[in-house]
Amino acid sequence: FLQVLCDLGNVAAGVTLQGTVTLPFHRSLLWVNVTAQLLSISLNQNSTVEPVAALMRTFTPGADSFTPTVVRWYEDVTLTFNGTELDARVDGDSVKIVVDGNCSGDNAVLASGNHTMQLGPADAYGLEQSMYRNVFLAADVVTVCYHAAGEAAYRKLEPALQIRGVQKYGPTVASTR
Repeated sequence: FLQVLCDLGNVAAGVTLQGTVTLPFHRSLLWVNVTAQLLSISLNQNSTVEPVAALMRTFTPGADSFTPTVVRWYEDVTLTFNGTELDARVDGDSVKIVVDGNCSGDNAVLASGNHTMQLGPADAYGLEQSMYRNVFLAADVVTVCYHAAGEAAYRKLEPALQIRGVQKYGPTVASTR
């Protein structure tokens, strides 16, 4: 059981207060119930105290990591994402892999699929793992960007993804007898 007490004192109408509470990471602490006492004073000086309850999110949904971090070009690749509350539904999370490190840009890596292919397993949510499949058509070191459903932007995941392949072919010499 974890209890955090924050005495805000008297707060004027229209004022917003923000603060930070640091909680130890534990899978069972994804959501925390928060309660408060709300004191209302009317124009005729009557007052009422009402309890207010809310559910506070103590995590950021989406992927924290992925594997593998080294893949080969022109081969079917499956990246496995690990995180919290991953959403593989049609309008859920998405992945974008970019060559310039800019997750808010559109400089996507050359691949067989579009840059925000749907994740798998299909129609599943609340996952700790999801998967992304593609065939990369160029060797490069690229950035994997993950967008969690309901969040404002893509997040850059570390480390960079290395797509390896033959960069240059040259003539070979074969000796004959």
